[in-house]
Amino acid sequence: MQVCRSAEDPRAALKDEQARRERWYSTIIPWMNLYHVLKRSSYGSLLPPSVRNAADIDALTEQNAFVGMIVVNDGADIRAVAQEYGVPGRFVVRESDLSSNTVECAPLPSDFGIDLPAPLLVGEYASGSRYPLLPWSDGLVCSCPYKHDRPWRVLCKHELFAAVVASGEDSIFLPVTQGLDIPHRARRFVSPAIASRHTPQAESKTHR
Repeated sequence: MQVCRSAEDPRAALKDEQARRERWYSTIIPWMNLYHVLKRSSYGSLLPPSVRNAADIDALTEQNAFVGMIVVNDGADIRAVAQEYGVPGRFVVRESDLSSNTVECAPLPSDFGIDLPAPLLVGEYASGSRYPLLPWSDGLVCSCPYKHDRPWRVLCKHELFAAVVASGEDSIFLPVTQGLDIPHRARRFVSPAIASRHTPQAESKTHR
């Protein structure tokens, strides 16, 4: 808005900006992001053939998992870290061993200012990719490259998958399907404002 105020004709600049934003939200995001994410070749690639019900969480996480892990820097000794925290070594992973490390635009935990070692939820998918879900702003952000090289991409297939799993759990927190217990901050999939007003359906039914 500051750019509009300082323009030679602020009213015209504001009108142009409103038109740009309307196109952004009504056309660009739905068609250049959401339409492609919802395709069988995108989100559909995460669904095993056995899935008949979109909210069948056991089936959805049969080939995909949310793994509680300790992410460490590249120079860390995996065995030493596992011994220090008393956890199995298979749940300690170097930052460079995450799939995010293979594409320049995909952020790593340290790119988000997360101090390592850090307990994080890592999505392990049937394709073999392994992307951490990073606490950022109001919730979690997937570190896959899809979202991070185009500004209109507000959702990736992994985040859509996580949202479906969270809705099936009727929870604001993603489940840990394998691995270590992870702090709620690193599992909260929606904003604190929503979290403060959330009442699980199962709980509300018991109080009727």
